[in-house]
Order: sequence, then structure tokens, then C-alpha cells
Amino acid sequence: MTITKEQFDSLLSWLNADREIAGKSYETIRSSLVKTFALNGFNDAEDLADETINRVTMRLKDIRMGYINEPAYYFHGVARNVVRERRRRREISAEHVEISVEPKAEPSEESVCLGHCLRRLPASKRDLILDYYLYEGHR
Repeated sequence: MTITKEQFDSLLSWLNADREIAGKSYETIRSSLVKTFALNGFNDAEDLADETINRVTMRLKDIRMGYINEPAYYFHGVARNVVRERRRRREISAEHVEISVEPKAEPSEESVCLGHCLRRLPASKRDLILDYYLYEGHR
């Protein structure tokens, strides 16, 4: 999920009316999010921090009206949800490990094409697609 310049400007104005102070607040929040994810054992802490910021930014119109606390608290609340989601993914992945040895079949043209397309996507979008098929696409 990519945010627009207008959405980013809106985020900065929510953080502070003074753009320079808002930029420093943004950097402080992002740095603390990276640290939070790293301390929780995630090796993609920077990606998760960006995902958290993007989630908040995408919902900013709804948040602005009713949220009166320090914005950093909201970011960390969203980060807690991201941590829970990632841990759940790890648990699901670990629960369904089956080991079997079968002759390796030649990959179909479709799977080769899919693999090629997935490798060209940014990691966050690739994860989104794979998560969809892992958790919801099987229905």
C-alpha cells in the first residue's frame, strides 16, 4: 500500500502544524516503531514500521475527528496489532509443517509465470498477495 503526497502531507499536519516539528515527530515515531518491531524479534522491522505508518495514514480521515491523545500512542497501538498479526502468521505456518519427499515435478508454465511476477513485486505487496491466498483464498 502506497500513500500519496497529499496523504503524507495530511499526516504531517496531524502530527504538528509546524512542518519542521512534524517531520521530527515523524522520524521519532518511525524510529521507535522500528525499535519496537526489532525488540519483538522481527528482522523486517523497518518494513513493519512503514506498514504501520501507512495503515495510520490511510485511516487518518477517520482518526482525526475523534482521537485527542498524542499521535505516537495511536501508531504504537496499530503496531501492537501488526505484531499480533505477524505472530499469528508464524504460528499458523509452524502448525502445518508436513515433511514428505516426492519426485520433483516440472513446474507448470503458469507457476513459472506466477513466480516471475511475484518476484517483481515489492515485498509488502508480495506478502499481501501470499497472505490472501494463505488465509482467505482457500475458501
